Amino acid sequence: MNPKTLLEVIQTYLTYSNGTEVDSIHSSDEAYQAAVIAKKMFYTVTDKSKDFQGTSKLITLDHLGDLSKPNYLVIPEGVNHLRDALIKYNNSSPTKRINYVQVEYLDPRDFVDKLSTRTVISSRYQEVTNFDNVKYLVDTEKHPQYFTSFDGKHIVFDSYDKSEDSALQASKSQVLCNVSTEFVLEDTFVIPLSSNLTSGYEDAVIQECLLALRQETNAAVSRRANAFMTKLQQNHRVVGNKSTGRRKYGRRR
Repeated sequence: MNPKTLLEVIQTYLTYSNGTEVDSIHSSDEAYQAAVIAKKMFYTVTDKSKDFQGTSKLITLDHLGDLSKPNYLVIPEGVNHLRDALIKYNNSSPTKRINYVQVEYLDPRDFVDKLSTRTVISSRYQEVTNFDNVKYLVDTEKHPQYFTSFDGKHIVFDSYDKSEDSALQASKSQVLCNVSTEFVLEDTFVIPLSSNLTSGYEDAVIQECLLALRQETNAAVSRRANAFMTKLQQNHRVVGNKSTGRRKYGRRR
């Protein structure tokens, strides 16, 4: 299915709702309200879709601002997906001011297994408590080697070099990511979704508009929309790639 304009999506909804035909989203209150819902649904879909490409950018992560968690950095707002779980960290030294080294992604289960081998608190290992009050040990004598995310917001690293910094530095991170595309409430705005997302998105918009604006449902549309959103939710992962079975690394080499 080819990408559709916002006006085309709204016209499809009005056909399902037996609403008044329009030649602009500004022609009626219902058409404009439906366009606002279409905008909201677009961000819901793209936030959950691993297939949404968006705009590629090379950025840095954000600071957590909590020295009790020196191995944490934060995914910036608006980031849909860290492409291929690609994060690099500047392992600078007296001879190399810039030395970006890729940090390997681990599935959360493998990350926990890796840290579970550390059992003794020493000058090398520091005890850190996560957001669920679970304690684990972080290596403080090497640059980060592995990372994961348990919530799609915080990036957790296995180590940091305390001889250089009291915590990981956001300015030393380098991330290839996908960021949200601005959705414009204009008739000719082309919904930037791939063909495998367009029809499901349209069904989701129609279902939401029928419920919100007409207090009605359409059984066929609801069935398709619910299946589409369920699949998105099952595949949703901001960091790493969704796969069947247990996969050790988010990035193949």
